[in-house]
Amino acid sequence: MRDTIAGALTTAIKAQDKRRVSTLRLIMAAIQDRDILNRGSGKDPVTGDEISAILAKMIKQ
Repeated sequence: MRDTIAGALTTAIKAQDKRRVSTLRLIMAAIQDRDILNRGSGKDPVTGDEISAILAKMIKQ
């Protein structure tokens, strides 16, 4: 799932779609924040299920 988001970000950058680029960068930043939090507590990097949970939380916001 992380690769899909990164690929969509690359495509949006090439298409110069500013709204999509900013949204995808925000999503990538949230995923990286969770990775850093997990690393600090000795857990593995974020999985696909956790990414889905992050996205659900972002939609609610």
